[in-house]
Amino acid sequence: MSLKRLSLWQCQGLLHVLRDQPELEELRLGWSCPGLENLEKTDVPKLQALTASLQEAAHLVPGRPIQRLDLNTSFGSPDFDLQAFDRLSLSTRPITYFSVALYHPREDEGVRAAIRAFARNWPNIESLVLTVAGPISGQTILDEIPSFQSIRELAFLDARLATADDLASSDLSHDYGILQENPLEDWDQLFSRLKELCPTLVKAWHTPLTIFYGCCCGLSM
Repeated sequence: MSLKRLSLWQCQGLLHVLRDQPELEELRLGWSCPGLENLEKTDVPKLQALTASLQEAAHLVPGRPIQRLDLNTSFGSPDFDLQAFDRLSLSTRPITYFSVALYHPREDEGVRAAIRAFARNWPNIESLVLTVAGPISGQTILDEIPSFQSIRELAFLDARLATADDLASSDLSHDYGILQENPLEDWDQLFSRLKELCPTLVKAWHTPLTIFYGCCCGLSM
């Protein structure tokens, strides 16, 4: 059966599955889908949208018309391979949609480096979705997002803007030498200023940071 869309989770025979899908346009891979090292250039030649780990994407993106990429390996995590990441720029069509989670968002230099790497690999991005899972500096957003000259939609998920306390206690103030006197605390204000810097930006939004509260419960018998 020839498919247009396919989702797989823990598939040990992935290579053989893909070789039987010449019309496949969208592929979603969960964890534990190895075996793509021997993928041929002629396999899944029409693939346009991909959700995968970095290692899987590094085999699937080059030489294929990928336009949408959802990466489920956090950028900057210990197992993040920058050489594999650079291979993601080898799609035969411009990637215009990209989503990824950031690792250790409290380190502002790392966030800046990540956004710059995205802009270097995909200058034609129109939609960028970043899962932050922590605070992020508004100044970093204003400094780096305008590098995407075609950006139309921007989202920060599980995020809050860095406060003065964050800037004082973390690396978020590192780039400025001194603590910012008036760090941006309002997303609407930030996005309004960002749209002035990015004429193509139509939609910008965020979801608030989720805080989990732990609980230790004792049970007596």
